[in-house]
Amino acid sequence: MSRSLTVEIEKMVYGGRGMGRVNGKVVFVPFTAPGEKVQVEVVRERKDYIEAVLKNIERNSPLRVKPFCDLFGKCGGCQYQHLPYPEQLKLKEETLKDTLHRLIRKGTFEVLTVIPSPHDRRYRIRAQLKVGMSAGRAVLGFYAWRTHRVVEVQECPLLHPLVNGILEGLGNLTLPLAQRAWKVWGIDQDPQAIEHAAENARKNNLPNCQFIAASAEEGIKLVLREIDSVDVVVLDPPRSGARGTLDLLASLRPPKILYVSCEQPTLARDLTRLIALGYNVKRIQPLDMFPQTYHIEVIGELTHGGM
Repeated sequence: MSRSLTVEIEKMVYGGRGMGRVNGKVVFVPFTAPGEKVQVEVVRERKDYIEAVLKNIERNSPLRVKPFCDLFGKCGGCQYQHLPYPEQLKLKEETLKDTLHRLIRKGTFEVLTVIPSPHDRRYRIRAQLKVGMSAGRAVLGFYAWRTHRVVEVQECPLLHPLVNGILEGLGNLTLPLAQRAWKVWGIDQDPQAIEHAAENARKNNLPNCQFIAASAEEGIKLVLREIDSVDVVVLDPPRSGARGTLDLLASLRPPKILYVSCEQPTLARDLTRLIALGYNVKRIQPLDMFPQTYHIEVIGELTHGGM
C-alpha cells in the first residue's frame, strides 16, 4: 500500500533532488525546488532517509519556471529544467562546496565560480539512446528517472541538431598538451579510442605522443619503465574514481596533478587520498558542461609538498 507525505523542500542536494524533513527524517524528492510544499509518494524508506516521487505541488517555489521539454519529469536525462539557468549554476556550486566541505575546512584552497556553458540547450554532441518496448513495439529513447524503463523520445532539446553527423575527436586531453610538452603519454583501456587518438596525433604532426591501450595501473607501470618521473599528470577517471591508481600514480612523482571529475563524492574521496600522499589542493574549478542536469565537470589542481 502506497504511503503519502507532505514535505517542505528546504534545499537541493547532489543528485538533483530536493531535500526536506518529515518527523525528523530526511526526504529526497526529484523535480522539486527550494521553498516548495509538495505531496509525495514514498518509494523507499531506510533508517535515516526516505526516497519519494512527486505527486502534486501545493505551493510553488518562486524559482520554478516552465520546463521546455514535455518529457521533463518522465525522462531521466534532465533534473533542472524547472529552474532558471543562473539558479542551476548557483545550486551546482553549492552542492560542490557541500561535498568538499571537510577538505575546504582543512585546507587553504578555494572553489572558484562555475564557468557557465555558452548554451543551456542544443549543446550535446553525444548521447546513448536505449531501445525498449512500449505497447508491444520497439521504441528508442532514454531511461526514466532511476529505472531501466525506456521513455520514447522523438527529439531531445539538449542534443545538437547535427549530432548524428558529428564524428568523435579522440585524444582531446593529450593532443593539446603535446603541443607544449617534450613527450606525452596517453593511457586508456579502450583500444579503439587509443587507435583514433594515435591517428589524430599523426594528422596533427605530433610525434611526441605515445598512446597505450591498457588499464591506468598497467599504463603507469609501462611509463615507469621509460622514465623515473613526469612533470604533470592529467587524471580523468570514470565515475568510480581512481582509488586503485593513486598510490602507483604518486610513484611517477609529478609536481602537479590535474584531476578531472564529473562525480563529486569520488572526487572528494580521491583528493583525500592524494593529500595523504603529500599533495596540496591549490584550487577547484567547476565548469558547467551539462546544463539542465545536476552533473558538473570539476578540475582540481594539486601540487606536491610546499609547491
